[in-house]
Amino acid sequence: MNLRRFLTPGWILGLLAVIAFAWACFSYLAPWQLGKNDDLNARNDNLVAASETPPVPVAEALGATDPSSYDWHYVSLKGHYLTDPERALLLRLRTVDGDPTFQSLVPFQVDGGPTVLTNRGSVPVGPGSSVPDIAAPPAGEVEIEARFRMAESGDVEPADVEGVPTAKNIDPSSIEALPQLSGVDLAPQFVIVQQGQPGALGPVPAPGLEDGPYLSYGLQWLAFGIIAPLALIYFVTAELRNRRKRGILSVSRSSGSPLLLGTRAGAPATPSAETSSPGEGNARAGDDTPAGDTDQVAGADASATGTDSAAPGEPGSDAENADGSQQGEPASPPSEASRQNAASSRYGDTRTTAEKRRARRNRSRI
Repeated sequence: MNLRRFLTPGWILGLLAVIAFAWACFSYLAPWQLGKNDDLNARNDNLVAASETPPVPVAEALGATDPSSYDWHYVSLKGHYLTDPERALLLRLRTVDGDPTFQSLVPFQVDGGPTVLTNRGSVPVGPGSSVPDIAAPPAGEVEIEARFRMAESGDVEPADVEGVPTAKNIDPSSIEALPQLSGVDLAPQFVIVQQGQPGALGPVPAPGLEDGPYLSYGLQWLAFGIIAPLALIYFVTAELRNRRKRGILSVSRSSGSPLLLGTRAGAPATPSAETSSPGEGNARAGDDTPAGDTDQVAGADASATGTDSAAPGEPGSDAENADGSQQGEPASPPSEASRQNAASSRYGDTRTTAEKRRARRNRSRI
């Protein structure tokens, strides 16, 4: 096996492409999807734990080394809402159960602690996507229960809708920079007030548990990374097998193999001069004549003998044969066996049978 035959641009580029694809599958694509599956499983585990854990003071979650471990956990807050209408704003472009809603954002001052931005809940949009009337939060000190949430990613994109300030995402660090909340120091996280609590509006449901397709995607990329090298090995093996067959065929042709040169196997050989009968000479002499003219060869030989001979008695003529017969006498035609052997040797048994029938028809006409 000569591997140097594969050192062509096509095979080299194919090998490099397979190596790069397999590397990408094992190093990037499969870990990417499997990592997303791990994140989804961790989120599901956190949601289950958050639903089963009793509420903790919001100060505990805010002061934790990893506040994200409290995401969606229940927390308790004791203090009062900042009821100044100028401090409130709406969250736009949110849906609850497929229906468009606005959600009310109001700061909450914790007794002896930070100011936390609260999402009081959802309110369906008014006719023509107008801003509906939203009830004001209660005044005075209250104690509420809420779900702890990390800041959302994305730009806040503040905008006024019918004269009411709105935001697209909840990021307390960016919202506190708005003119409505100037001078208010908000905590980096926010809370969602639960149904039935003081100041709560419509529901903002927590996300459900998800399986996701990421595990199957990761396994598919691993399978692709294995299949690609195996496919290359298969094509290389097939190419070597084809080249080996072509090499055997070329050697057989150069050595004159009857099967590869087109000669029928088992065809009778041409009679040699030592073993042929005297009457077969004319058949061999006409061996180069097409098969359809086999029986005409004999007649042509005979007529040529009679017409081309010199007149008897002329000097230097070959008027007489060695046995005393005159040259003008017609020579005896070749035997039927001679014609059959000559045709069979040249064209095979099938063509010989056809020539036999043609010869019988010609003799019957004569």
